Amino acid sequence: MRPTQKLIALAATTIATVMSGVLVTAPATATSNAGPPGAEPLSSLVVCSFPPYFPVAGNWDGAGGDGPGALGNAGGEYSWALRNGPNAGQPDYSTFSYGRYAPSGCAVVGNWDGLGGDGPGVVYSNGQTLEWHLRNGPNGGNPDYTVTFL
Repeated sequence: MRPTQKLIALAATTIATVMSGVLVTAPATATSNAGPPGAEPLSSLVVCSFPPYFPVAGNWDGAGGDGPGALGNAGGEYSWALRNGPNAGQPDYSTFSYGRYAPSGCAVVGNWDGLGGDGPGVVYSNGQTLEWHLRNGPNGGNPDYTVTFL
């Protein structure tokens, strides 16, 4: 994997790759040539899930390194459990709910404001557009940004 790529598990049947700021998705079991012009083809995509959890990773505290997380469904909302570093233990943040769990939703992670650590996001599709609900920090609450894109 090139340094400009970051894999994001979105759902049991979808995987996304961020390549130079472009989000590319494909079915998890497919071989795809999807991507921006000049990008290397994606091949044999695999998504790792451990029902009822999906793995996520992010720079939650903004200190420079990514930490692991687990994403699940808690009563119709995404439940996030996050650690700051690659070590064992309990979540560094109280497990929180953020985003409505829906078949048309995909969880994403990013540094949305560019000021610190990563925060959770959920993207919903109505079949024609994508609506992004994004938080700046590793906590629940209302979205800091709601953006319709594509």
